[in-house]
Amino acid sequence: MKKISDFLPQSINRAGINKEVKAALVCTFFNQAIKEINPEFANQTKPLKHVNKSLTIQVSSAPLASELQMQHHKIIEFINKKAGTKVVERISWRIVG
Repeated sequence: MKKISDFLPQSINRAGINKEVKAALVCTFFNQAIKEINPEFANQTKPLKHVNKSLTIQVSSAPLASELQMQHHKIIEFINKKAGTKVVERISWRIVG
């Protein structure tokens, strides 16, 4: 008996939503990375989009953006490791607030 996980990748490709599913996973991995770095940052950040290996993150303040920029290599490494491939090369910060 086959598991649903055996059919999922094929179904995603057939439905043409591979990019959307990948973007959602990248956003989930970003949230996990932030919680690991500093759980207090989790409610001050929000992944907005993932396009062409570039991840855009909304942040609540310029100081927070600066703090996260200093740790962007660690965040990118975490996401790529979770994804099993290089899905993020750049992170840009959009300050809102």
